[in-house]
Amino acid sequence: MIRLWQQYLWIALLRGTPADLPAGTPGMAVAIATALVSYVLVGSLDADFSLVFQRALVDIALSAALLFGTLSVLSKPARFQQAFSALCGGSAVVNLAAAPLMWRLSQLPAGVEPGAGFMLPWTLLMGWLVAIQAHVLRTTLECSRALAIALAIGYLMVAFAVFDLVF
Repeated sequence: MIRLWQQYLWIALLRGTPADLPAGTPGMAVAIATALVSYVLVGSLDADFSLVFQRALVDIALSAALLFGTLSVLSKPARFQQAFSALCGGSAVVNLAAAPLMWRLSQLPAGVEPGAGFMLPWTLLMGWLVAIQAHVLRTTLECSRALAIALAIGYLMVAFAVFDLVF
């Protein structure tokens, strides 16, 4: 298990690839559980547990759907399990990195805006998440870095739109 979490860290640091992860459903289930637990633990620092859990499920399901759709369109659906495991594992690392920021946000009095001390690190975390997604997409699809970045930004924009509609 420690080796698997090491691989998630390497992927988050853009040094590992989806191919480094175990293939198959059990490995993907561990990655999904890791992402879900990290999302809920960190998100619950600032929001209601049930709302955070719902957001986590929507986020993970949306990521799976977008990735599967992309892989299907490009005739590479067999790469889904390892690629999705890599996205979930990388997301879990970013979620845990966001914990101090979310804790600080939870300490602000009601009605107080977080300000630049929150927005700059948050923007950097979102950039890191896009970089991880682009890295996973580039290595999975064997495409150019520019296309992978465009797809990752597109994923993020779709996620923001869906979250805006649903929540």
